[in-house]
Amino acid sequence: MTIPLQLLAYYIAVHRGTDVDQPRNLAKSVDGRIMALFARGSIHLAHPLHSLHHRNFRLLFFGTSLSHVGDFIQAMAQSWLVWTMTGSPFLLGLVGFSQALPRLLLGVVGGAIVDRIERRRLLMSTQILAMLQAFVFWALVYFEGIQFWHVIILVLFLGTVNTINQTARHSLINSLVPREDLMNAIALNSSMANLAKNRRGHPSAAC
Repeated sequence: MTIPLQLLAYYIAVHRGTDVDQPRNLAKSVDGRIMALFARGSIHLAHPLHSLHHRNFRLLFFGTSLSHVGDFIQAMAQSWLVWTMTGSPFLLGLVGFSQALPRLLLGVVGGAIVDRIERRRLLMSTQILAMLQAFVFWALVYFEGIQFWHVIILVLFLGTVNTINQTARHSLINSLVPREDLMNAIALNSSMANLAKNRRGHPSAAC
């Protein structure tokens, strides 16, 4: 009996009033299907990066990580730019809202869009569009032509691109790893995405 199963059995036994001093009784108190799932999952508890053994998923994971780093740096820079341009907490919050708006509007239909286009081509296209957006942003700032409405349009554009990109990336994972490593791959990808979201929330809060 593995350690995760022992902890689960102990928890259930305490709530059921089972004799916690008898391991066999503890094991019997756990539903067989739950035990099977935990037993299968516990194999990979010692290998949290097991899905990175697959080359295609590894390329997707580290490429996406690098993209998230760029998104974080840009989000921090644009928040500071808006603050120095306007000094307005409301307009700074409006930029943050503009980042989330495409996700709210396209979240429902994003899957339908992704299903109609080859996923690898879609990922490459969205990454190229995000790169072009960053170059346009840089050019407007460098040549001192940036205005607040430029920022809003660029943020909305990047939010739309990232929403489609994220949907395509999640749906692509199924074809990159075998079934036994799918849960591990999804967990790694979700952890990275949530970390990126939390990081992108810091600049606006700091200002």
